Amino acid sequence: MNAFNLPKSGLTSALLLDIARLIQLSPTKYRLAIDHYQAIDKHLCREGGPFRDLVVRLYPQGSVAIGTVISSKFDHDEFDIDVVAELTVRPDTNPALILDALFEALNGAPGSLYHGKVTRRTRCVTVDYGEMHVDITPAVLLPQLAERTSVIFHAKETDPRHLHRHVIANPWGFAQWFEVSMPSALYFAEAIMRKAAEPAPPQSELEEKALPLIGLQMIKRWRNKVFEPRIAGGLVKRVPPSVILSYYTATLGGVRTTLLDELRAQARHLHEQFHWHDLRGTKLEVRNPSCNQDLLSDRWPGSLGEQGLFAADLGDLVEQIEKLYGGVALEEQQRIMSNLFGERPTRVAFAEFDKRYGMAANSGALHHHPGSGAVALGASGLMAVKTAAPALRTARTTNFGSE
Repeated sequence: MNAFNLPKSGLTSALLLDIARLIQLSPTKYRLAIDHYQAIDKHLCREGGPFRDLVVRLYPQGSVAIGTVISSKFDHDEFDIDVVAELTVRPDTNPALILDALFEALNGAPGSLYHGKVTRRTRCVTVDYGEMHVDITPAVLLPQLAERTSVIFHAKETDPRHLHRHVIANPWGFAQWFEVSMPSALYFAEAIMRKAAEPAPPQSELEEKALPLIGLQMIKRWRNKVFEPRIAGGLVKRVPPSVILSYYTATLGGVRTTLLDELRAQARHLHEQFHWHDLRGTKLEVRNPSCNQDLLSDRWPGSLGEQGLFAADLGDLVEQIEKLYGGVALEEQQRIMSNLFGERPTRVAFAEFDKRYGMAANSGALHHHPGSGAVALGASGLMAVKTAAPALRTARTTNFGSE
């Protein structure tokens, strides 16, 4: 691979966009996710099942609802899909009773559809499909509050009963607020309120995604790379929640025209927020803009130490992005991107670029800006980013939904 002087952000953004394309949910996995989602609804509402008359509807939440699902594991493609199961039970029902009952209903008898593939967690029940997990959070609507505001149930199995609690939440409202705050994400304008099992919003080509959504996916990818070895080594128990990263993405404002500019702006914005609290010794508090009772930061950060660690991580991220922004040789760009987003997608993205670049150079189609020697990406046919608008074009990719 040849090293040469690069335009400040164009070529780097094209390479970043190729990496973003590689971490999307594939068309096959998207179809599988839809199938699993619908199968769970049918299983819960099956004739004779304990939840037959208790399920009002299932609907997407988290990254599924806003279109930012990425692989939850770093060494292989494994995805987490989050849904809410709205139930017709009393909102003051014992939290452990609800979670245990949902586990039993999904797990079923030996030999049944999901038996042995179900795990009971603190606020949800997980169905493990191997290539992806579906987390089902039971909730009860509170009709006297804002639309879709609900009670969810918190009951860690190892905690004494007095620590179990009811939590007010509105993930649907957060997704609606996120959409309004980011009007360029037009693909999410799909109606998601339907009776029974509500379908996840349709798959979206990467070219239809707003830059902030792609930037957010890259930030999440970087977070996963930083925290996966810490989780595996028992150094930390939780990662910074995606919903907090999403909140700050939606509050950033402004319009950037390349993915590098967007990534730089998001990283700086996040670092400013966490560094501000770290300097003052105060814990971050983020509330759902659609429901003030819904504290998005209720379980993370658990301490000032956890918060400070992530603030330092963000400082490192900003430093590396600034190196990319300043313009460095391709070899150095590959090293930085591998460290930030993983060796596998970076290697593939650079190999594809090297092939395109080599073909263009060999055919005499490579153009340079006079005087500077910098590659003219548009004239050379190597520009994968439209810099005149926030929407991008690249090869066809998909995403499940609009964690």
